[in-house]
Amino acid sequence: PDLPGANPEVRKVLFRAARARARNPEEALESGIAFSSIIASDEGRARTEERKELLQTAIDRCFYPPGTRRQMAAIIQTGNLRPLTQTISVPTMVIHGADDPLIPHPCGADIAANVNDASFQLVEGMGHDLPPSKLPHMVELIAGHCRVA
Repeated sequence: PDLPGANPEVRKVLFRAARARARNPEEALESGIAFSSIIASDEGRARTEERKELLQTAIDRCFYPPGTRRQMAAIIQTGNLRPLTQTISVPTMVIHGADDPLIPHPCGADIAANVNDASFQLVEGMGHDLPPSKLPHMVELIAGHCRVA
């Protein structure tokens, strides 16, 4: 709770989406595209059609409007996760986007600091998404972590 939160624009859109309650899949897709565009990396924002396809797949799998509000309530209710992260006793690596406007990177660094012997990897140019150009680097990070673990 004492860590930096989402930037004000992201927070505003997030709460607006939670209150709006998409009435149909088309509204859910429109809202999802708008939200994903503000939390994505520059590369992710430029990949509008790909984001639209991913969101459409999720909506086709399950259109459940109360889910957004329930997720927001769960996030708010969760509170401080440090006591839980301090119980993790397996090799852990936290990978976080340097440009994440939804969950700023000091939050990822805090998770790593509260997991025994965890490493923290900050990926430049990544927001709250997985930009394709960053995937080879992340695969190397994960593979290296697995080799050592």
